[in-house]
Amino acid sequence: MKKFLLMAVAAVAMLATACTKDNDVVEPVEQTSEITFTISTIEYITRAEFGKGEQATDLYWAVYDQNTKQRLFKSETPATMTNLKAQVVIPFVNGMSYDVLFWAKNAAAPYDVDWDEATMAYTAGTLYANKESYDAFFCYHKVGLVSGPVSQDIKLKRPFAQVNIATADYSTAGFTVAESKVTVKDVYSAFNLRDGVVMGTKAPLTLNYATKPDGTITLDGKTYDILAVNYLLVGKDKTTIDITMDCKDGSSNVKSFNYSAVPVQQNYKTNIVGNLLSSGSSSAKATLELQ
Repeated sequence: MKKFLLMAVAAVAMLATACTKDNDVVEPVEQTSEITFTISTIEYITRAEFGKGEQATDLYWAVYDQNTKQRLFKSETPATMTNLKAQVVIPFVNGMSYDVLFWAKNAAAPYDVDWDEATMAYTAGTLYANKESYDAFFCYHKVGLVSGPVSQDIKLKRPFAQVNIATADYSTAGFTVAESKVTVKDVYSAFNLRDGVVMGTKAPLTLNYATKPDGTITLDGKTYDILAVNYLLVGKDKTTIDITMDCKDGSSNVKSFNYSAVPVQQNYKTNIVGNLLSSGSSSAKATLELQ
């Protein structure tokens, strides 16, 4: 458990006494109450065969006035997510209502967060495929009116769709993938963490060549070797996107595959599977499930 002082809020409570104008009687003002937040990811994430989010170990948070949405405080040092769990204790002033934004990421994640506006966006620079360090989780939690110490559970979810591309013929296709690259035709690059919605306009996104992930996924009793796994900002509602995957072997020979109308949805996982290396895109099947 990690405990932090809510400086901007607790500063109000430092006025330990107040002198009334009528009778000069010294009276206490609002006292603080500690709220214990037990933070974890949604249970089905931990049951995934791959992409469990275990590299999102740095947990930050910010506190907001629930009525004005003004940011009152932001943690400067992260708590540590261990096995996708953490506990944070924050003191609040009684009689006031608050929101808290929780954001868990890897130190190498390529995102900038505007804590005043509660939004996130990609940082400028080159993005790469197959980076588990790009995974992240959030929850914008309404604490409500504080009147005493309580405990509250927080369930984090992904702002992304996770897209896995995996093949059943890896050992027989005669093409050993060393690196893969993914290009997506229309996705977003920013996200509103308060409202849980994507921001801006759709645009192409290229995730450049990076080492093929190790691991497999199993669907309907069949095992597939993973060729690529990536996290994409998409909307809350189910939609479709077009994806191109380029695979490079150790001699820089390249095979390209196009997948059209791939179903994706925020906080869902899409699996594109088939005999992809030998039969190409014609054998691909895309399924959508909760992450």
